[in-house]
Amino acid sequence: MLCSKVVFFAFIIHYGFIIKVHCNSCKEEYELSITCNSFEDLFNYPEPEKQESVTVTGENSEGASKNNMDVFICDEPMFEKFSSVTTLTLNNARVLHISSDCFTGMNALRAIYIERNELTAIEMDTFRTANGNELRAIFLNNNHIIKIDFSDINLPELTQFEAYSNRVKYVRLKSENLPKVSNMYLGSNHISKFKIESHSMGKLDLSENRIKTFQGSDLVLPNLYLIYLNDNLLSTITPDMIENMPNLQSLYLAHNLLHSVSFPSLKKANYVDLRYNRIKTMDNVNLTTFGQDYGLLFDSNKVFQMESQPPFENLKTFTCDSCYIHIIEPLFFADTFKKLTNLALTSNYLTTANIFKAYEDDLILDNIALSYNKIKKIGKKDFSRLSELKSLQLDNNDIAVIAEGAFDKLIKLESLLLSNNIIFQLQPNLFDKTHALQVLSISGNNMAFFPIPGWEESTGEILITNNTLNNLNTLNIQKNPLQCKCVELIYYWAKKNNVYLRIDDDSVRNGIKPACIVNDQGCKTDVGKDYIKDYWHLFNDMKIKNILGEDDEE
Repeated sequence: MLCSKVVFFAFIIHYGFIIKVHCNSCKEEYELSITCNSFEDLFNYPEPEKQESVTVTGENSEGASKNNMDVFICDEPMFEKFSSVTTLTLNNARVLHISSDCFTGMNALRAIYIERNELTAIEMDTFRTANGNELRAIFLNNNHIIKIDFSDINLPELTQFEAYSNRVKYVRLKSENLPKVSNMYLGSNHISKFKIESHSMGKLDLSENRIKTFQGSDLVLPNLYLIYLNDNLLSTITPDMIENMPNLQSLYLAHNLLHSVSFPSLKKANYVDLRYNRIKTMDNVNLTTFGQDYGLLFDSNKVFQMESQPPFENLKTFTCDSCYIHIIEPLFFADTFKKLTNLALTSNYLTTANIFKAYEDDLILDNIALSYNKIKKIGKKDFSRLSELKSLQLDNNDIAVIAEGAFDKLIKLESLLLSNNIIFQLQPNLFDKTHALQVLSISGNNMAFFPIPGWEESTGEILITNNTLNNLNTLNIQKNPLQCKCVELIYYWAKKNNVYLRIDDDSVRNGIKPACIVNDQGCKTDVGKDYIKDYWHLFNDMKIKNILGEDDEE
């Protein structure tokens, strides 16, 4: 009687989405699919042979543990009645042991999830429930499994296998065991040795393991296009180690102990991640055999100095953020990275942007990031060979001076970041030639005046028809000690030209800093360092204090 009342009230509450509640923890959320809180309730569920999806879990809908389940040991056939089940999920269900007979009779099974349990071992023979079974995917993540060995089993339809976050030390697989496997994820284990041979595998994840080295015969994967070997203990990569993976496209080798890297011929490679290693010079990186355009991530290696060397012929993208770079030879990029289009050298120790101007021909660079360096000034010819450049990041440096005409050759420039420097003044015609510029950020500087396009100081008028910055759509000029009259003019110009303007920051709105500096003479163009001396203390800006010197502090 009680059970029928529960079913009735469940129907009334969920009239738009029927959930059948039985006298145990199981519920049918949609047709032919049940979820139970215990194995006892599952095995007592009526008509098990009709189910297609079965879940036993100790989690609530948010994934948190919701009860104290008993340990589950399956050492005999226990799921025979669930012969129509295609998806079996046993997540966070305290599964301790599963024998090779456990799933006997589940001949329709296509995917099995046994994740976040207490398994310390499982034989792959466990998943061979019938000849010609349809099993496509096995998920064993977040257990305590020590060994993965497919040598004595054939799963002809399996395409995906996952067993990350276990304690696996050794893996063995041959192509005849899993002839269709395409993805294998074994990250976050204790793997130091392996033998994996597969003609179908496309992705392999061996990240966050304890791999120190391996032989080419350990990875025979002729169709592999992506491999994760990051976060291991590799000290070197030699051509013979990779020779049996000729179709690799992406290699993740970050967070190892690498001091040298050399690859065999990889005609399809397009991405190499070597971040956070111990490579001290580009001479120790040999990618000359790569056959197409590729990108190289080299961040957080201790390079110190970049010297000309044999070219990286097809390198298109290069990042070396936090590489301790102090010096770059004048012809390094022209001689070494001839096809480079994207360059990032942020968070280094460069004191000048004069690293491109020595070339005879223009470079084809599209994007350059030199943020968070020690650059003090921008010279007239620093970017004179970069006519293709579209994005230039110079923010968070120590730039105080930008020479007249410094950006004249950047006729395709769309984005320029100069924020968080110590710029006091910009040349009035600095942006006359950058007609493509769309985004300009000069926030966090020391400017009392911004060269407003079309502004005639003598007449006090703005010529809206002026061609300077006529494609600009975003201007960020907040955190500058601007003259109040100039602020009014900037607002007026931005509104007339449909420019999104950021000028009032949180510090201004909260009264921490003044909104602007009142100049009785209006908006004056000839203001700079001397003018700011009387006002820097209002803005509490240490960069201004340092540039003006201690003598000016009073």
